Amino acid sequence: MINNHSACESIFAQNGPFFHIFTTPPDNELLFVSHNDFKEAVNMLALSITECGGKELAYAIMNNHIHNIVAAERSQCMLFITRLRKRLDGFLKRADKRIRPIDFHIVDISDLKQLRDEVAYVIRNPYVARADVNPFSYPWCSGFMYFNNLLSLLPAGTPAGEIAILARRAIKHERNHEMDASLRIHDGMILPASFVDYGTVMALFESARQFIWWVTRNVEAHTATAGRLGEKAAVTDEEVSMVALRCCKKEYGAESLRLLTLRQKSSLVRTLKYEYGASNRQLSRCTGIPLAMIDEMFPGTAPSS
Repeated sequence: MINNHSACESIFAQNGPFFHIFTTPPDNELLFVSHNDFKEAVNMLALSITECGGKELAYAIMNNHIHNIVAAERSQCMLFITRLRKRLDGFLKRADKRIRPIDFHIVDISDLKQLRDEVAYVIRNPYVARADVNPFSYPWCSGFMYFNNLLSLLPAGTPAGEIAILARRAIKHERNHEMDASLRIHDGMILPASFVDYGTVMALFESARQFIWWVTRNVEAHTATAGRLGEKAAVTDEEVSMVALRCCKKEYGAESLRLLTLRQKSSLVRTLKYEYGASNRQLSRCTGIPLAMIDEMFPGTAPSS
C-alpha cells in the first residue's frame, strides 16, 4: 500500500474531525491488572465508540490510563466520554477499587502531521513504558493492526447478534443486550478488528515504512506531543543515544560524543534532560558521564530508569 502525500491530505479532510481522548492516571492504584481486566477494557471502548457513532482509529490501554484517537464530532466525543466513564466506574465498583472519578481530557487534532504524531504517540505508549513490549504486538493496543498482512489469520469471531443474550449481557454488564451489528466476539471479548478503523489510519501514511518510522524514530514529535497533552515525555535508551548523536553533528559538527568538550557535553545533557525527558540513569548510560556527576547537575531528580 503506497499513498502520495496529497492522497493522505485528502483522507484527512474527508474523515475528520479528529480528537485525542485520554485519561489521567490515578495516584495510588492501577486500573487494569489481570488479563480479564484488559479484556473488559477493550469491551468498554468498543461499546462506547459504537454507541456514540464515532470511529476508533487507535487506542492503547495501559495499567493506569487509556489513550484513544477518534474520528467524530465533538458532541459524539462527549457522549463517548460519558459512556466510557460510566463503564469504568462500574468496572471499578465491581473490582472494589476506590478510584473515582476518572479524569478525561480531549485534544483537538488540527492537521495531518498532528494526527500522525498523535497516532504514533498512542501506539508507542506501551513500548516506552515497558522494556519487554513490541509496539506492533502489545495485545491491548491497536498497533498490531496496521500494515499487518497476518491480520486475516487471527480469529474472525462471531457476530454479536449471533451469540446468546446472556453472553451479551455478561459483556455489557447490563440487562440491555443490544450491540452494534458490526461487532464480532471471541472468547468474551469484542475483537478490535470489528471496531477499529485501521484502514483509514493506513491511508493517512504514505507507506508502511513511513508509519514505522513515525512510531519508532520520530522522537522530536513524540516529545512535542507529550508536552501538548501535559504528560511527561518518555524516551528509550536507543532514542536518547540517537538524539545525542544527532545533536553532536548538528550543534557541534562532531561525529561522536567523545569529541565534545566538557562544556559541550554539559549543554547536550541539559538538552536531553529538559527537552526530551531523559532520566539521570539514561543520561549516564547514553553519554558515558558518571551517574554521580549527572546527579550533581540535576539534584533531587530520581534516576529511576
